[in-house]
Amino acid sequence: MSASGKEGQKGAEPQRANLQGANLQRVNLSNAKLNGASFVGANLSGATLMKTELVGANLQNANLSGANLSESNLSNANLHSINLSGATLTKANLSNANLQGAELSNCNLNESNLMEANLVEANLSGAKLANVGIQSANLTKANLSKAHLTETNLKGADLSEVNASEAEFSNANLSQANLLKANLHNAKLSGTKFNQAVLSEVNLENAEAHNAIFEGADLTNANLTELKGEHANFQGAKLGGAKLIKANLANASLQMADLKNAYLSCSNLERANLTEAVLEKADLKEAILKNTIALGANFSKTNLAHANFSGADLKGAILEEADLNKTNFAKADLTGANLRSVQAQHANFSHAKLDNANLSDSNLESANFEQTSLVESNLSGVELKNASFMGSNLSQANLSKANLYKVNFSGAVLAKANLSESALQEANLAGANLAEADLSGADLSGADLATLFMAMSGISIAVEPEVLAEEPTRVAVDVPVVEVPVVESSSVAEPEVSTPASALNLTLEDLPAPQGLLALSEEPSVPPAVE
Repeated sequence: MSASGKEGQKGAEPQRANLQGANLQRVNLSNAKLNGASFVGANLSGATLMKTELVGANLQNANLSGANLSESNLSNANLHSINLSGATLTKANLSNANLQGAELSNCNLNESNLMEANLVEANLSGAKLANVGIQSANLTKANLSKAHLTETNLKGADLSEVNASEAEFSNANLSQANLLKANLHNAKLSGTKFNQAVLSEVNLENAEAHNAIFEGADLTNANLTELKGEHANFQGAKLGGAKLIKANLANASLQMADLKNAYLSCSNLERANLTEAVLEKADLKEAILKNTIALGANFSKTNLAHANFSGADLKGAILEEADLNKTNFAKADLTGANLRSVQAQHANFSHAKLDNANLSDSNLESANFEQTSLVESNLSGVELKNASFMGSNLSQANLSKANLYKVNFSGAVLAKANLSESALQEANLAGANLAEADLSGADLSGADLATLFMAMSGISIAVEPEVLAEEPTRVAVDVPVVEVPVVESSSVAEPEVSTPASALNLTLEDLPAPQGLLALSEEPSVPPAVE
């Protein structure tokens, strides 16, 4: 051979193996170097290719079902529509590989590398993908049902419209991943990271998401019905229009979360943190929010009927125009809260704190405010018919123009309260303290005037508990008996008949001043004898 021929042979590219359509069933090609080889349509079922070099190889439509490719290198390989069902690919390198439409059901991919791989419409049902790196991979419309992805890294991966029902994602990393319209029904997501992920319209119904992290994630219009999300983190998440009906979010973190128009009826948010969360126009009917922290949260125009906020911290919360009918706020702290124009018939505010709260123009008919603190609260124009403030503190509260018909103020403190132009017909003021209260223009028909005078004078009146529910208590004053000579004269004036106060429609201007009452320590005046 000439020298020039030898030089040409040295510079030639090594010929790539062409095994298209070959029948290599159960062949052993372990440790072989087959980079760039063509196995298009070849039958390699049950073959052994451990630690085989197949970089850039073409295995399109090849059959490798049940094959062993553990620790093999298939980076940049063309595996379009390949059959790898039941195959073993543990620790295999499939980075940048094309696995579009591949059959990978029940295969073992534990600890493999699928970074930036194309898995569009691939079937990975029942596949084992624990500790796999799938960062930035494309799994659009892939089938991951019942797949095992424990501690798998899917950061930035595209899983839009993927079917991952009943899949295991515990402690996986899906931060910044795209799961638009993905199906995660009954999936196991405990400890999974979804930070900044796109989960719009995702189906998470009945999924287990204990301690999962959805911080900053977009869950707009997502379905989280009956989600098991105890201790989950939704801080700053977008949940507008999301369905969380009967979801368990006890101890969950929802600070600054957007839940506008969300559906949370019958959900459990006990001890959850909703600080500065926005729940405007959301539905929380019959929701459990016991001991919830909701500082500055926005519940305006929200349906909270029959919800339970007992012991909750709602300082500075906004509940304007909310539906609070039969809602339970017992022992809740609503200091400085805005409850203007709410509907709260039969609501329970007993033992709650409502200092400086705004309840103006609200309907609070038959509401329970017993033993409640309402210092400097605004109740102007409120409907309070048949409500009870027994033993409550309404010092300096504004009740002007309020309807207080048959309201129970027994034992309440109304010192310096504004009751001007209010309707106090048949109100129970037994034992109340109205010192320096403003009753100008108030309607006091049916009120117990003796009790009212004593209350305005700051005098405490002892009332037996069983008497509180009866007719207003009148004060009995013992007057010494004074003997007056009998005078037979037709000129003696007939005594005037006093009209009971209950028969009058009285205002404060019609009443004598409190100091005009007969003092208990003074001697009564004796009419002069008629000569």
